[in-house]
Amino acid sequence: YRTFPWIFAYSLEAYQDILKKTRQWQRGFMFQALEAIFPNALFVMEGPEWRRHRSLMNPFFNKKSIADFYPLIEEVAVKHLEKTKIS
Repeated sequence: YRTFPWIFAYSLEAYQDILKKTRQWQRGFMFQALEAIFPNALFVMEGPEWRRHRSLMNPFFNKKSIADFYPLIEEVAVKHLEKTKIS
């Protein structure tokens, strides 16, 4: 079995920090798989291309915009938790 790190954050500020510092994370086999599936996605870009696209997306990464997604995130999380309940 292969292992790879998971990142869990419990605050909006932590997620923002992770998203802003994407270039500093070591990218392993999961990154390679995602890059093969989503070759033009922001989370697989690097260097000047990443900076240009990230600056275009920056207005959407503010506290209000992300907070607007909380109800949807909660709904999806509850559905997944219900699926994993042991009867």
